[in-house]
Amino acid sequence: HVLAPHEKNVYPITTPVGTGTMHIRNIDPSKVPNENTYRIFFKDTRMNGLDDDGDWSADSHDVGIDGCSDLFEDGYGGCNPSPGEGIDDPNDDNWQDCGSDGLCDEEEQGYDVVSNPDPNDDNYDYNTNPFGTEQNNRYDKGEKTEQNGTADIGEPNIDILDLEEAIPTTTHFMVVNITNSSDLDTVVEWRTDLDGDLGQFSGMVLDINNQTNVNVLPDPSGFHPSSENDYSYIFSPFNFGGIATTGVKYPRNYGLVFADSAIYETRSVDLLRTNGQTLTIDPLMVNYRLIDLDDPNREIGVAVIDQQWSYYSLAPGLPDSIPLDSIKDNEHYLNPDQFEYFHVTDTVLGTWSDLGFSYSPLWGTDYAIKVQLSRPGHFSYADRVMFLEDIGDTSIVTWNLTPGYDDIPNQNSPMTGDTLSFYTSKAFSSADIYEFVSEGDSYDPNLLSNYNRKIKVVPNPYIVAASWEGQNPYADGRGPRSIHFTHLPPDCKIQIFTLSGELVNTLYHNTRVDDGSYEWDMLTKDNLDIAYGVYFYHVEPMNKDSYDFQPHLGKFAVIK
Repeated sequence: HVLAPHEKNVYPITTPVGTGTMHIRNIDPSKVPNENTYRIFFKDTRMNGLDDDGDWSADSHDVGIDGCSDLFEDGYGGCNPSPGEGIDDPNDDNWQDCGSDGLCDEEEQGYDVVSNPDPNDDNYDYNTNPFGTEQNNRYDKGEKTEQNGTADIGEPNIDILDLEEAIPTTTHFMVVNITNSSDLDTVVEWRTDLDGDLGQFSGMVLDINNQTNVNVLPDPSGFHPSSENDYSYIFSPFNFGGIATTGVKYPRNYGLVFADSAIYETRSVDLLRTNGQTLTIDPLMVNYRLIDLDDPNREIGVAVIDQQWSYYSLAPGLPDSIPLDSIKDNEHYLNPDQFEYFHVTDTVLGTWSDLGFSYSPLWGTDYAIKVQLSRPGHFSYADRVMFLEDIGDTSIVTWNLTPGYDDIPNQNSPMTGDTLSFYTSKAFSSADIYEFVSEGDSYDPNLLSNYNRKIKVVPNPYIVAASWEGQNPYADGRGPRSIHFTHLPPDCKIQIFTLSGELVNTLYHNTRVDDGSYEWDMLTKDNLDIAYGVYFYHVEPMNKDSYDFQPHLGKFAVIK
């Protein structure tokens, strides 16, 4: 007898989105079915007009698609910032159960209270018009939306008015037994308690390690193809001095795809300063674009603050007449041959020290050249590359990318064919479907033939007048009789014969593999009580392909 394993791994059948893990624990191996296939499904928050995270309330949020209650409606389909004059339904959007045509009977063409009370034939009637949508006491698409008892786009806590829904996270999970494709069995209905007891089914329990905290995954992130001298960078949620706007950790795998020249236009974005003013970042041309690595055809918006940093270098040929041989090994000498772009913008006066050059045009005695090591619009130090996510008709700032220093000799400047990838942890989503095959108790087929030697009958002999014989609870006389065949292997057939070889009955033991006993009521195949005497029994496999063992022959006696 081989017990079911304590744990069982699951595997994805779709390209995984969630970066968490899950496994199955067998808590009652005796109840785990063997070779049943199960699938695990998820729901998540999405921009779909639904209240995915369950924070919409009919009592306080059911104001209609205009986004405001009657008290704030302006009469033109919009909203006033302050309460109005108390006019009843200025935007004419209160639900009236008028049907999917949006017209109550009185508004339908041809209406007559006597001769034509329902011109569009859409009034609900249980017997005559069960599919009618007017006066059916439930909201139908096409009807007005305020106080309709249904969450609608434009109402509070839905989609763009609920940033918690804009950031994808898991809301529900479900487990379905799909072994019989024509009769699917939902063993765990949609549940929301992913961090609690996830529910038991068929002797098993599902453990989900869902990664709801979004963080950068450093190992897969970086330049592709990589080199020993790639740009350094800082990738983190957007946060900038003097700016109140902060970035959101959005769960997505990003790819910054480079070109040789600045051919891609960035987006404009308004950032809120800490003093309440607005800073507008204008669009410009850059040599990279941002894509979703899991959907490469999907471009993600970026806004960029492009800053060309200036560096100072020792150089020959300046008024101080320093020879090249005396500076070429100095750490403050930038060799033009070691940079992909090297543009001298000025010759300046200042002071050189071990820490570098201090610009001082009035008091300086040392010379330096002022150079730029990156082209305008190209990936370079001090740039601020802000990632944007479109949420409905607005955008939010998420991550910020800042390249490292440009003055690294022989540094690889990204160009066509290079991609800088950023991978993040993500919660399970509706795109994730996982599967596993259960493994219950089993038998080692190599041991079955040895195991069947333990088969026996109890009690043996069976004494009719013994104390264990059941009493008839309804009348005098003998009650029900039975004997037990024990230590039976799975899927076996038991044949009982008289000493003369006459077949008395055939019994079939096809219960679970860990149930090695069979109770026989001591009746013949003709449903008659067996006589006193000695009987032979023969045990053999019913299905040799599944459980093959040497047949077993034994005997038992029934005496007075």
